[in-house]
Amino acid sequence: MALQIGQIYGGRYRVLRALGEGKHGPVYEGENVEIHRRVTLEELATSRLDRPASALAAFARDAQAASGVPSPHVDKILDDVEIPGVARVLVKEPREGVTLRDRMRERGRLDADEASRIGIQIARGLADALAAGVVHRALEPESVFLARGPLARAELVKVLDFGVAHIAEKQPPDHATPYTAPEQIRTTNEVDARADVYALGVILYECLAGQVPFPTSAEDELLFTIVMGDPAPIESIAPNVDPELATIVHKAMARDTRVRYQRPKDLAQALATFRARRGLGAVPEPLDPRTPSPSMSAPEDDDDLMIADHGTVIMDRKPGYPAARPAPPNPPPPPSHRQPPMSGPSPAGLPVLPSSITGLPPKAQPQPQKRLIALVGGSAFVIVFVLGAIIMMLVRLTRDTSEEAEAPAASTSAAPAKAPSAVLPTVAPLPASAEVEAPAVEEGSTRIITPPPTSTPNTRGATPVRTSPGTKSTGKRRISDDL
Repeated sequence: MALQIGQIYGGRYRVLRALGEGKHGPVYEGENVEIHRRVTLEELATSRLDRPASALAAFARDAQAASGVPSPHVDKILDDVEIPGVARVLVKEPREGVTLRDRMRERGRLDADEASRIGIQIARGLADALAAGVVHRALEPESVFLARGPLARAELVKVLDFGVAHIAEKQPPDHATPYTAPEQIRTTNEVDARADVYALGVILYECLAGQVPFPTSAEDELLFTIVMGDPAPIESIAPNVDPELATIVHKAMARDTRVRYQRPKDLAQALATFRARRGLGAVPEPLDPRTPSPSMSAPEDDDDLMIADHGTVIMDRKPGYPAARPAPPNPPPPPSHRQPPMSGPSPAGLPVLPSSITGLPPKAQPQPQKRLIALVGGSAFVIVFVLGAIIMMLVRLTRDTSEEAEAPAASTSAAPAKAPSAVLPTVAPLPASAEVEAPAVEEGSTRIITPPPTSTPNTRGATPVRTSPGTKSTGKRRISDDL
């Protein structure tokens, strides 16, 4: 089913015009009506959707992995819209350019400069995808797109259709194209990145010679010659081809995988060395177009763009839209708040033009450092306040407890202490001459212990009193003795 021009699919993608036929199906130019951004809509043919579930899962896995590769040479899938019972549409980056197949039909043979430049960029894209664990397996000139670069007017080469090998209608070993590697026909268990190196070698051969190595239309003969035959030397078809470049191409197409370049990166390095020796110049590595750069120049057709108040190109101007009005003069912001031209936020995926191009003053952005300082200061104040309140409550509680404990003790100490009453026995005075006999000790009575007889000195010159030997001493002194 062909998509209808002017209709919106998936709730946000409007079909603008048909671009042609791709490997999957019809290709259209579209627009995301939510953010006013141009996109490419590629419809999957119904025959592609009839593949087994495992093949569809492998296609989705490789396509998603390749879309996450940060490489300007790998085509990105932005969205996948499924129309129930009708079709499945892949939403990709906008395209402006031609495929390598269209370029070869237009010019025939390509010279060494252009062929090596395109080959280096294809090898870089394959190497970047290989770093993410993705092997293309179905590389053809139709899968190579020559787009205008984001930083300069030179062409930017993009590799398309990652994952389509899993949902192809005909697959090796029963089916082959001139770009199919011999190991893909012999067995599918040994296919790795060297199969992409072989396909790139065939593409370079066709660019330089103007034909594929095995120009046959019979599929059985093609399968046999790929596995068993050797391609004709490029010099025999195009004598003006540089021999060093021809050697590089034939090594990339070696039937023995051990002789072939082992990685796409190795082939890119060989082509770069050839260009350096011939004085063709290096092929610069462009930035990822998704990453805006301050050095990005303005488009030639400034009148064909609508520029928002913050300097962001939001959409192509339609014929009915009025021209953009210049911004009113505003006083320049203070130096402390002046920001660099590219620091302003912009919608996702849209480049930001510097103020030198738009003529608009840059927007002052909030300083996150001041916000952080204010937040930390406020938090510290709250924490200190809460801790102080808790400490004051604990001190007051401790003071109340100590006062309650001292009150009973004070009342107890104020009351007079009552000594226990002890009943002492009454001792009657005895005459001096009477003998003192030790009374019998009864239970409950107090025993009086008498000291041994001693002579008490008379401090006043009196004669000491001696006890007669025939008389027992009472052990007591007379009061007169002391007087």
